[in-house]
Amino acid sequence: MTDNTLRKMTGVAGVLFFALILAVVPLYFLYLGPPPAWNVLLRALVGMIQLVTFLWFAVGLQSLVRRARPEDDVVATLLGSLGVVFVAVHLVAVAHEAGRVLGRTDLFDPTLVGSGAEGALVIYGPVGRILTAVFLAVAGLATLRGRLAPVWLSRAAFALALLEITFVPQPRSVYGLVESRSP
Repeated sequence: MTDNTLRKMTGVAGVLFFALILAVVPLYFLYLGPPPAWNVLLRALVGMIQLVTFLWFAVGLQSLVRRARPEDDVVATLLGSLGVVFVAVHLVAVAHEAGRVLGRTDLFDPTLVGSGAEGALVIYGPVGRILTAVFLAVAGLATLRGRLAPVWLSRAAFALALLEITFVPQPRSVYGLVESRSP
């Protein structure tokens, strides 16, 4: 495959990934209360397709880094590995969330604490943010060193990585866990 074709395919995967994020977000806000099962399952389906496009993007970027700077093989391998881990971990979260509504006849919101899908909340929260931050930082480094993108784009990746880290929540504040104090 030529570099130009690989660049185009990787770019298409990145744009498609972003478009699917934009497509799925409204599904979380269609209902004020618990969503119907079809809504949760549709979010899960779109999420799975989204994760496949992210994997396509990560592998394409890994290949571009290897071609641009063969001496950065470790960075390229880390980039591809982070992509695979990100996808695997998020597929588990999608399965947790979707699995909670299967076989239920009542309305049920799998995105709330107490729903039984708290593992998905932790994955989407601190675990997902840390993986995203590290992926962005490595991608920023790889694209900067390999001159695969404009410098501003690499810097944007570093800035977004820092932003992701700032939003890694403290578990007590996010999940409503409060220390019990004796009087």
